[in-house]
Amino acid sequence: MSFRELGGFIDETGAIISQYGEFDITRDLNGGVFTIAFHRPFLAPPVVVATQVHNNDPTFNMTDTKDNCVFLKIDNQGFKVKTGDSVGIGSWRKFSFIAVGFQVDE
Repeated sequence: MSFRELGGFIDETGAIISQYGEFDITRDLNGGVFTIAFHRPFLAPPVVVATQVHNNDPTFNMTDTKDNCVFLKIDNQGFKVKTGDSVGIGSWRKFSFIAVGFQVDE
């Protein structure tokens, strides 16, 4: 058993801007919902952290914490995350994530 980590920066279209590790991403039909599938499963559900990226503009003044992302599901195969706007409606947004956990060594 060994420690493993992967992560990525995803744009609002679901395109991978940068990544560390192997995963696939799809945009669900519901607004703002993305599904990440790990190429190799973790031994158990990993710890996953994500945050919405606002315009990649350091001068952007975000004042509403609803303009964020939440997890709908996390398991050893992947996770589902929903990004949203400042009134709490699911909207396609950029986000970044990291997943860490253990894997069975091959």
